[in-house]
Amino acid sequence: QRQMCIRDRGVVARRGLCGDVYLASAPVGPRISDVKIDTSVRRSDISLNVKLQGVAAGRSHSLAARITKDGRDIKQFRSPVFQVADLNDGRIDVTARWQPTELWDTHTPQNSYRLHLNLLDSSGNVADEGFSVRFGFREFWIDGRRFYLNGVPLSAPRRMRPV
Repeated sequence: QRQMCIRDRGVVARRGLCGDVYLASAPVGPRISDVKIDTSVRRSDISLNVKLQGVAAGRSHSLAARITKDGRDIKQFRSPVFQVADLNDGRIDVTARWQPTELWDTHTPQNSYRLHLNLLDSSGNVADEGFSVRFGFREFWIDGRRFYLNGVPLSAPRRMRPV
């Protein structure tokens, strides 16, 4: 069996991009690029691990955090002043004491908060306003064979017996 191969010159009526095009940009200068939030019911604290970019050597900065729930301010705190030498792989850790009255758990998923984070320069002016991050204040841990969520033991699943 013989195959035929036909070669013909293709023609494209319209040249250029096909489909949507999205441009992404980042401001020049220091900016917040990532935020990780850790909450602890046992320690009554909130810890932030923040990735910063464009922070110049010899310049001092700090972070200002504001936590809201349903548009109301709940908690505010600031980090100590830091410089580039204080960053670990471009990240800084900030911890503050806080134990909210409304914890997130499986029965109250509406108990969520928003973190609004600003990077401040040495004069206290906003160098970058970070995006808001939604989170729930909760802590899960295992102690031996017991599982805990926010200090409350969770019932262990029953073992399946072979048939």
